[in-house]
Amino acid sequence: MKNSKPIKKSIIAISILICSVTMLAVVPIVFSPSNTAYAASNDVIYYADNGEYSQETETITYATKDTSPLFRVNNTFPAYYNMNDALTNACANVAGANLIGYYDRYFENLIPDFVPGIKRGSNYNYYPMTTNATKVQALIEDLYIRMGTNSTNIGTSQTDYKNGITSYVNSKGRNVSYSSVMTGGSLDINKVQQSINNGTPVSLYLSGYNIVTLSDNSSSASLTKYLYTGDHIMIVYGYQTIDYFDGNHNLIKSNTYLYVATGTTRSGYYLLNNNGTINDAESVHIS
Repeated sequence: MKNSKPIKKSIIAISILICSVTMLAVVPIVFSPSNTAYAASNDVIYYADNGEYSQETETITYATKDTSPLFRVNNTFPAYYNMNDALTNACANVAGANLIGYYDRYFENLIPDFVPGIKRGSNYNYYPMTTNATKVQALIEDLYIRMGTNSTNIGTSQTDYKNGITSYVNSKGRNVSYSSVMTGGSLDINKVQQSINNGTPVSLYLSGYNIVTLSDNSSSASLTKYLYTGDHIMIVYGYQTIDYFDGNHNLIKSNTYLYVATGTTRSGYYLLNNNGTINDAESVHIS
């Protein structure tokens, strides 16, 4: 896809995955979400992350490692988060905003009067939340209503999440499609790779999840793991697998790190097969 977005040359910024929260004067829309626990029908999961987590550290001492090619839809990705405390259980709304912000690079009418980032050489750098806080927050609040968040249960179901995105995208004269990247009830990394190679990010529906930071000194890898208990939606925009070996080239561990827009102010990777359950995963294409 070609970049049809005009660049504001007066703005020079470097986008980072998740920036620190900066207090801005954002005029909030007043919401009155209910704190009543609704009864979920059948086994429908409502994504309403409670933010509760534990923390642990893992050290992998190795002699050599093999690193797979890095697959990403782009070198950076929107890293938005909710700044309005009146919007509770807003993870689905933020995930939708991250997707729409990504595609606004290609379709400028998705978010009116909005520039999501800047092209620098062959790279496109998305601006941090703080650069476009007012417009991004307005988008999150729009999706909060379209997705019916907290209206029938605490949080947002997968169906309502998709219906809300579809409603918004259609209102801007565009279409959106969803395609599963699961096989036999498990995440299919080959389908994820195909989606990423096509420039299409993936919605990840999680019950329990992790955000992992990684440091490596060429003989040991240190992983700080934040292990969450809630039901959460985040967006995958890339992945890489690293195999760690001992001195006899025996495999110690194989880790696949998903590059994610976490939907929170905490940045990091999602480590496969570490904490919680992937309920579903779908590539999301806007055209």
